[in-house]
Amino acid sequence: MTFNPLLLLIFLGTFNLCQAQVITDYSVGFSQRSLDPDQRLLSLALAGYGLPAEGRFSLSWDRIDGADMESEARKIFEAQHRTLYHNKAKMTLRQDGELYLHRNKKQKLISGEHSFQLVQAYSDLLIGQDRQQQLWRAVFNKDEVSWQKIKQLKETVAFTVLGNNLITIDGQERMWRVSLVNNPTFEKVQIGRFNGFTFNIHIDALQTIDGQLYALDDQGHVYRAVHSTDHSLETSAFMIQQGKDKLLVLTLDLCGVNFSFTHEVKEKIAKKLRLPVNAILINASHTHFAPVSQAWTTWADYYQKPDSNYLNQVIAPAMISAAEEASKKLQPGFIYFGRGETFIGTNRNKERNGQGPVDRALDVIRVMDRSNQLLGVVFLTGCHPVFKNKGAEAFTISANFPGVARRHIKEELGPVHTLFIQGCAGDINPITDDFRETGTSLGKDVLQVLASSMEPVQGALTSYLDSVLIPVKPMSREELDAFRKQNMELKQQTVQSEKNIRWVKLMGTRYDKQQLRNVLPVYYQTLNVGSWKLFGLSREAVTSYGMKIRELWPDQNVSVAGYCNDVASYLPDAWHIKHKVYEGYESFFWYGQEGIPPINVQEIILEDIKMKNR
Repeated sequence: MTFNPLLLLIFLGTFNLCQAQVITDYSVGFSQRSLDPDQRLLSLALAGYGLPAEGRFSLSWDRIDGADMESEARKIFEAQHRTLYHNKAKMTLRQDGELYLHRNKKQKLISGEHSFQLVQAYSDLLIGQDRQQQLWRAVFNKDEVSWQKIKQLKETVAFTVLGNNLITIDGQERMWRVSLVNNPTFEKVQIGRFNGFTFNIHIDALQTIDGQLYALDDQGHVYRAVHSTDHSLETSAFMIQQGKDKLLVLTLDLCGVNFSFTHEVKEKIAKKLRLPVNAILINASHTHFAPVSQAWTTWADYYQKPDSNYLNQVIAPAMISAAEEASKKLQPGFIYFGRGETFIGTNRNKERNGQGPVDRALDVIRVMDRSNQLLGVVFLTGCHPVFKNKGAEAFTISANFPGVARRHIKEELGPVHTLFIQGCAGDINPITDDFRETGTSLGKDVLQVLASSMEPVQGALTSYLDSVLIPVKPMSREELDAFRKQNMELKQQTVQSEKNIRWVKLMGTRYDKQQLRNVLPVYYQTLNVGSWKLFGLSREAVTSYGMKIRELWPDQNVSVAGYCNDVASYLPDAWHIKHKVYEGYESFFWYGQEGIPPINVQEIILEDIKMKNR
C-alpha cells in the first residue's frame, strides 16, 4: 500500500467531528534535548561493537579554512610552543632545547641536562618532551626544578595540556588522555586513533588555544578537534497528567544505561516534578553509534567505563531539562492508539525455524490538542539500530535508523514531536545494511498507521515498577581457571578470547570481595494510560517476549518495550539458551554477568508478570 500524505491530512481534519465524542481529562506535554557531546569532552569511545579491536572513537579533525586563517593559526601555534607563561613567570624554550626562566630581568636555566622539544605547564607541574620522545615531569617550586621520567608515556610524538588533562599522541598514532588530578602514576585512557576516515591526518604537534585542541599535521596544515556526529542524538520526554497523577516516558539515543544511573536521574526528576519514581520509564534506543554510557566491564579498556562528564554534564542534565519542559508545556489533549506492521527487521538466528520469529507489531500513539493540532507521535517496534561497520559512518555519532524515521515523519507532518521507543529487539537486525533505508521505511509505516482508524485512549493513570530474580550458577574457581587456560592457550588471541580472559579476572575479583551474585534482577515497569498499557522490560529482551507478554492481556492494547531502565545483559528465551547462540551464551560474558539464566527464564518472568497482573 502506497502512503498518500494528502489522505493523512484529510483524515486528521475529520478529528474535530469525532473528538467531541471522546471524553478525556488528560494533559500532555513533550520536549526534546540534544545528547551530542560538546567540545569540552574532546573524544568519546562509541558503544555497541567489540570490533574493530583498535576501537571506535568520536574524534575527528576539521581543517581551518582559508590560507590567511591557517597561516595566522600556525603562527600562534608555533609561538605558544616556544613561549610559556606560568604562575606569573615567563619561560622560553630555545631551539637547542634549553628551557630558561625569566624573572626580574634575569634568566635561569631550568631544563637541567635535558634537551626539550616542547614544554607545557599545569598548576605547579611542568611537562617536557625530549628529543627521544620521552616525557618528563617536574614540580615548579620557588624557581627550583627537578625532572623525573614519566615511564608510562614512552614514544610520545606530540602532547598538550587541555583543561585538567594531558593529551598525547604516540608512535602508533593513538591519542591518549591522562588526568593531571589525583593521578600520581599517570594512568592513561585511549581516546582516539588514526582510522583513515574521521581521523585521517598524521599529527606532528598538538596545542591548546583558548580551551580548544588543535593539531599540526605532517603537511603543515592546522586542524581543529571536533566530534564526528550527524547531530541526531537526542533525549525526548512525553508526559501525561490526569488530575494529580502523572506519567513520564523518557527516550534516549544511547546503547544502554545502568540501573544506578537511571534511578539517580529518576529521583531528581521525581523530586522536581512531584511524581513517583515508578511513574518514570526510561528507554534506550540501543543505537550502536552513541558514546559509551554504561559499564562494559569485560571490553577493552577504553570501553569499560562511561565518561563521567558525559553522563553527568550532558546526559543527566538533558534528561532532567526535557522532563521539566514537558511538564511546563502540559496542555489538554487527546491520545489515540493504533497498531500496524513493519518489515524492517529479521531474526538474525536463521537456523531457528527457518527464519526465526519476528514480532512485526508497530504501535503508534497520536497526541492531539483541543484545537485539532497534532502535538506528537510516539512509535514502538523492536529492531537493532545497526548496519555494516564500514567507512566514516562507523566512527560517527548517530541515532541510526530511529533518527531517520523521526526526521521522515517530521518532513511529512511538520514540526511535531516524535519519540521512538525500542521494543524487544534482542535477536532482530535490520533487513538492509542501509540505516537510511530502514529509517525511511519505518517512518512510512508509522504514517500508514496514523492514516488508519485509531482508538481513543481513556481511563485512569497508574504505574508500577517490579522485579524478578533470575537464578544463575556461577563458575567455580576451578572452572574459571580451566576457562582462562583454554583461552590463554589459543595460538592467536582474538577480541573474544581477550574478553573471556578479562571476564575470568572480573569473576575472580568478585569471588575475592564476596560480591559474586547467584541471581540476576530483571526489572519490569507498567504504565497504564487507561486502555493503553506501556510495559517496559529491562535488559535486551528477544522478540518472543513482546509477543508473549501481549498475550497476557488479549483484550487490551499492550505495547512492550525492551531496554528500559537497565540494560545489563540479554534476556533470551529457551531456544537461545539450549542452542548456546550469542543471545543465550556468549553475550553474558560481554556483559560481565555471573552466569547464564536457566532454560525456563522466560516462564519465570511471564509467571511473575501474570501473578502481579499490573
